[in-house]
Amino acid sequence: MGAGIQNKLGISNYLKSVIISEAVGIKKPDPKIFYLALEKPQLKPSETLAVGDNPISDVVGARNAGLIPVWVTGQFSWPKEYEPPKYQISDLKELLKIIE
Repeated sequence: MGAGIQNKLGISNYLKSVIISEAVGIKKPDPKIFYLALEKPQLKPSETLAVGDNPISDVVGARNAGLIPVWVTGQFSWPKEYEPPKYQISDLKELLKIIE
């Protein structure tokens, strides 16, 4: 999620780390990208939300790294072989309900 989107949604104050896979050269669902996001602010995976729209690379990848996945629905169908995440949103503005 780019800085412009964060500011537009008014959620910048809630975010301690934002990692863009293309910028760091690590592709999801590699757990390394999720661990990288936890390093600088020294976050615990079990207390960290990972938001994404791709069921495998974003949601399953975050879950496998121990983070709390939030699936942004609408672009992809959920694969039947995986358990859906607890948090599902259709609009990023709904994140505020989860993080408050």
